[in-house]
Amino acid sequence: MRGTTFTGHPTSTTLGNTLRSIMYIKYAKKWLNFPVYHMAAGDDVCAWVQKTNTTAFVKFMKENVAHSDKKLNIKHGLG
Repeated sequence: MRGTTFTGHPTSTTLGNTLRSIMYIKYAKKWLNFPVYHMAAGDDVCAWVQKTNTTAFVKFMKENVAHSDKKLNIKHGLG
């Protein structure tokens, strides 16, 4: 999913960010072999997984959806 949601437009900003956030979690759910429950409002997301799956979930999200560590040299995600 690619796109930009500009600040200042309530419907586009909030709705666009909410949909984008939900799509990132749904993408993760397709690849992970355990349940992920989530809620999203704008770019704020809360996800629940069983405690035993926490490390795998965080690792997947960092590697495939968003990251801030430029040393990882990952070519996709929000980076």
